[in-house]
Parts: sequence; structure tokens; C-alpha cells
Amino acid sequence: MSEAPHGAPPPRRDACAVVLGGATAGYAIVHELHRNGVRPIVMVDKIARPSSRSRKLREFVRAPSTAEGLRDALRGLHERHGYLVLFPTRDEHL
Repeated sequence: MSEAPHGAPPPRRDACAVVLGGATAGYAIVHELHRNGVRPIVMVDKIARPSSRSRKLREFVRAPSTAEGLRDALRGLHERHGYLVLFPTRDEHL
């Protein structure tokens, strides 16, 4: 691990599971990830569905249903978490 200036360690940036879409498939993915000990889990969707309020999530991020909106939401998550593991639930996420 490289060091930051003045000998301070660099900020820690952990991996984050990102579920794209909160409909039935999205919640099923969240449930399975949580059951298998994966943390943190973040959901990104264009609307707040009931699954977006799950206690299994670290956070919910609302993103416009455009490629640019999704890109910007993922960039913001990348700045906070570093490594993102994406779980798309719809073709438009690909």
C-alpha cells in the first residue's frame, strides 16, 4: 500500500455491492447478498420502491433513468467506496 504525503496512510476504500434496480429481482439480490455476509450493499434505482427502505441496505441512491444519470450515480459511489461490484437487473443497466 502506498503512503500519502507526510506519512499518513491513504484513505481506506472498500468494495461495495451495488444493486441496480429495486424491483423483485433487485430485492432478491439484496437478500442473497446480505444472507451471505456481503456488506455494504447499496441500491440504485430511478424511483424509491419498498425494497429501497430495506434495513439490509447501507443506502439507496436515486438516479435518473438515463445513461448519464446512472453514470453520475455510480461515479459518486465510486468516490466514496472505491471498488464497485455491480448487479444489474434490467437490460438497460448493461
